[in-house]
Amino acid sequence: MTERLRSQLRFELFNFANHPLLSNPNNNPRAGTFGIVTAKSGERNVQIGLKLSF
Repeated sequence: MTERLRSQLRFELFNFANHPLLSNPNNNPRAGTFGIVTAKSGERNVQIGLKLSF
């Protein structure tokens, strides 16, 4: 009986340059922050994975 072992290493980067992803501006005309973007997202994410097949 013979077995074969294979591995795969994955390294993924999302938003590598770390540019902010701005949310929509406030659309309530009665608010003091009307038309102003008050939130952002898009932090840099790193993901590492190892897959073993046998």
